[in-house]
Amino acid sequence: MCARNLDRAKATLDSIYAHYGVAENRLLRENYPFNVDYTASYLASADQARPNPYSYLWPFSGTLSAVNTILEADASSRSVLDGRVLPGLAEYLDTTRMPAAYASYINTAPASDRFYDDTSGWGSTSAISTKPRATKSISPKPR
Repeated sequence: MCARNLDRAKATLDSIYAHYGVAENRLLRENYPFNVDYTASYLASADQARPNPYSYLWPFSGTLSAVNTILEADASSRSVLDGRVLPGLAEYLDTTRMPAAYASYINTAPASDRFYDDTSGWGSTSAISTKPRATKSISPKPR
């Protein structure tokens, strides 16, 4: 990755965390700006009308892909992986149902769908750079 693209990738990731990030738990919001009072009147039920406070796993997983790509060019970005992405990812790990897997929504919410075909690589080293400097497993520790 050329220096200009690396700078733009880092700036984009920084912007995502600045606008969507939730500092207390390293999760991301589903929308920006987040408005807890918003209701979507077009949905079928009142339960669905309220916004989720956090994103689903699929949008969150984009940060793992982004950091992985950035790590290919800049090993110093490992702190973003360790300090932001992995702690947030751990919030989606469902260990209450077996086998343990990443759920579509955070583990403190009611049980959500789990898609094994989408999450099969999450706990392996294949999910991060295959270069020698990044061989550490990224699987968060179960609670």
